[in-house]
Amino acid sequence: MGLTVCVGTPKDVEDVIRARYASDFRLVNQLLKAEGVAAHKERVPSRDWWTAEMSYGSLHFLRRFAAGIAVNGVPPEPLKRNASAAGAPEIRAYWEKRQAGEIGAQYDHLVFHSDAEGYYVPVDFPEVLNCDNAVPIPGEWLGSAIRLRQECADLATWLDLPQTVDFDPDDDDAWKQLKKKTRGAVWHKYPIEAFVCATLLLACDRSAEYRSAIVFG
Repeated sequence: MGLTVCVGTPKDVEDVIRARYASDFRLVNQLLKAEGVAAHKERVPSRDWWTAEMSYGSLHFLRRFAAGIAVNGVPPEPLKRNASAAGAPEIRAYWEKRQAGEIGAQYDHLVFHSDAEGYYVPVDFPEVLNCDNAVPIPGEWLGSAIRLRQECADLATWLDLPQTVDFDPDDDDAWKQLKKKTRGAVWHKYPIEAFVCATLLLACDRSAEYRSAIVFG
């Protein structure tokens, strides 16, 4: 089991799922309206569909990388592949310093979101919404796919990773070819972080292209 990242909805989606999405997006737009943000019109089912898979733990690797930069000004030391980044001190420090107002909202849309479910909509708003869980949407937190892309693009710069990876992130041969082309790049030390960053950048690009939300599930 792992985290499925989807953009759009298959045409043959079951009626019960279609109805659930429609209900969820009514609540999403309730949140957006309360913030004075334009509503998001999700197509359910949509014409286009994109999906990718990653482990829940992999997402935390990138969050730890981002939090270390925000808190300490430099990336944290690489973790071993079988290590756990969930609950890493860098992530805890990010939460604490954000609550204390000691650092800015540099990576909020990446860090302040469920790692198992929820939505990023292709609408621009600065702060992650529903922090008080006032509206019962899946995952509690609502992120902006536009802001998430900005954050991941910044992390791609730190990783020396191309912001547009023109291949399937699950294609091992493509990564090997990219590694040959980018000798000495920082991301070679952070392969999991690079994989997650590339996957989320692709998801954000598809979200903008399809005008559909990114769905964690």
